[in-house]
Amino acid sequence: MQYTFVVGVTEAGYKRILSLASCSLQHTETLETMLEQLARRGSRMSESLLYVIPSAVGLRRALVARSGGHIFVQRCLAQKRARVVSYLPQEYRLAVCRAQPHAWDAVEYGDALAALKRMQQRMQRINESAGRALARGLVETLTLHRAGAYVALGRSLTTTRVIARLVQRLYGPCANAQTECVGAAHHLYGA
Repeated sequence: MQYTFVVGVTEAGYKRILSLASCSLQHTETLETMLEQLARRGSRMSESLLYVIPSAVGLRRALVARSGGHIFVQRCLAQKRARVVSYLPQEYRLAVCRAQPHAWDAVEYGDALAALKRMQQRMQRINESAGRALARGLVETLTLHRAGAYVALGRSLTTTRVIARLVQRLYGPCANAQTECVGAAHHLYGA
């Protein structure tokens, strides 16, 4: 069974579970219903919000539909790294695992994008699937960089792991079930 948690982050940095549904992040209709319920309870989905999400097409579609397209997406770096590395032959994995964080840790958007594009070209030569996996949604892995907010928020809002840790803390052993998480940080960009 998969669970989707929506976690809101207040301006003060507090995390709140806003919704929980028993569904995959690929079920657009179920996710749209969950987001509609959030809106009815007062969540300001029409404002420009930041969503930290795994690469889930159904979830992204539901968010765009619900918000009227006024969203900023930060892809989960942990999941992006794992997906890219999974395509590589074993002998390349350690080197890429060491290099990827350095590319994303660049403070300036242009520097991070250039480093990731160089890495993508190198990976393309090693394994085309790995290169394509890095290229897909690459710009969305740099949303906090583009906003100039990576230094302040990058540690907390570049991965959905913070949500998984919150769920484990709240639910303990039952959180060991596979969970898929999405987070929203209100007012990062303003309206």
